[in-house]
Amino acid sequence: MNVDLQSPVRSAARRQRRQAHVAFALAMAAAITVPAISQWSSTVLNPLEGSSSRAQMTMGPQQVGWIMDGGPSHAALWNATASSWVSLHPDGAGSSVAYWTSGAEQAGQVSDHAGVWHGSAASWIDLHPLGADDSAGGNAGGDSAAWFTDGVHQSGMAYFNGVRHGGFWSGSAASWVDLHPAGASWSHVAGIDGEKQVGHARFAGADHAGIWSGTPESWTALTPANAISSAAGVIGHGRQGGWVSFGGPIRASIWNGTPESWIDLTPQGTTGHAEVLHGVGHRQVGYATFSGAAHAGLWSGTASSWFDLNAVLGGSYSNSLALGISECDGTLYVTGVAWTNANNPVAVLWTGPARRCAADLDGDGSVGAADLAILLGAWGPCP
Repeated sequence: MNVDLQSPVRSAARRQRRQAHVAFALAMAAAITVPAISQWSSTVLNPLEGSSSRAQMTMGPQQVGWIMDGGPSHAALWNATASSWVSLHPDGAGSSVAYWTSGAEQAGQVSDHAGVWHGSAASWIDLHPLGADDSAGGNAGGDSAAWFTDGVHQSGMAYFNGVRHGGFWSGSAASWVDLHPAGASWSHVAGIDGEKQVGHARFAGADHAGIWSGTPESWTALTPANAISSAAGVIGHGRQGGWVSFGGPIRASIWNGTPESWIDLTPQGTTGHAEVLHGVGHRQVGYATFSGAAHAGLWSGTASSWFDLNAVLGGSYSNSLALGISECDGTLYVTGVAWTNANNPVAVLWTGPARRCAADLDGDGSVGAADLAILLGAWGPCP
């Protein structure tokens, strides 16, 4: 009689593989679970001194944006409460706004010039490029603006002879690198992801999302097939987020570096525009329109993962946008703006659990082939 002495071993191995596959599938399913409203809270950041405000970006418990008190806007920095706000408005400036924070550095605009701060109004550094326009308000959005900083490099735009050029800096006005593509009538760089710059450029009257690699000639469009226009900002880990138009309302969108990788995140039931405005890891924030009202929301890479942050605010707000997101010590921080029923915009901070996915073995914020490769590479007895 032939006896297969290896069969118990093989059966055990098969059981182990099945158990690992089931665990991996369950972990992936957990990654796309829609959060519960009860796990989230919201904080209005509008200070007593402000008639209106906007929280543009967050890096953990630090937020930036601006407030208004009936006059020009003043760049603002918060630490998760309205009373913590600090003015970044330099003495003598006409207006100021802060668009981004890396934690140590904040990027924005003062009196129509791009620049950065390091936590105080007195730390302002003017990044306005040599030769750029000084039009005293003649250019839409100011003569230059810095929309992003990672603490080393900044990205944004500057006008030259009335034409908006996208580009980036390395901490000084003299370091400006112009990325305006040949043939474009307008461009801007919304963010930086490693060696790549992300934004959009306008050709023949239509905006197109795209990526650069440090030169104007490296411009690569992300507009998917059959779409007529698009725009993008940086999410990180090689991903981009923004919108795509096929002729109707714009569609909330993410990419992984190519037009073919485009994913439509527009939630079911949307009756108007939807847009991804920022992201971190596998999560994205932005808004979708329902019955004529904009609702701030959170996704985890699919349209079905949509979580309505507007519902966390309660019934006192008619519209809202989620503009920035970060993760710190197990908490998700989401910044944005909500309009009261009296149509007054106020800065808002949402916080909720950052529940990491157990199957995200490489820590890139998503579950995929790379995670499975790590699992298979570690196959065998535990030490």
